[in-house]
Amino acid sequence: MSKDTGNTDNFTRDELLEVLRVLTSIIERVEKSQVKFLPGTSQHALQRNRLKALRIAASLVTKSFRVLRDEQIGKKRERP
Repeated sequence: MSKDTGNTDNFTRDELLEVLRVLTSIIERVEKSQVKFLPGTSQHALQRNRLKALRIAASLVTKSFRVLRDEQIGKKRERP
């Protein structure tokens, strides 16, 4: 993986896709486990907060992937 983890511009298409796949898998598992806890319990709240954070992360990765894809499309159009 790229050394500069603060800038998603340095990640490859494949790295972003792999991260998105992993995040999606984790989200699914957390959703399944959340139903085991009663609403209002600390465990339920923890799972809710995890889901929110994971969904934000997935959204940011998706956005980075789209930016990378659009940049690659733009470079292809610039070629003679």
